[in-house]
Amino acid sequence: MRLLLGNDTDEEAVITINEQTIKFAARAGSKLTEAAGTTRKSPDSPEIDLQPGKYKVTLKVANGAAQNREFEFAADETWGLLAGPAGVPLPVQLY
Repeated sequence: MRLLLGNDTDEEAVITINEQTIKFAARAGSKLTEAAGTTRKSPDSPEIDLQPGKYKVTLKVANGAAQNREFEFAADETWGLLAGPAGVPLPVQLY
């Protein structure tokens, strides 16, 4: 499965998943795709390929507490994970 990452806040954010830590500038990758309904990714939206399963995600925005969540992803799915308002991780199934 593929996971696209983005930051929809006005602050720097840090997402840790599967022992990978990625820092995002404010609004980096906030659109996740260039056009709705396409599989073309945004140039500033990093992506991670993961095996299907459950993953613990930690999200921290510059001026907030770390948020911890667990998500389950299936094979052949593509998801987006945005750093949302107040640093809440927002999962979005893309295709």
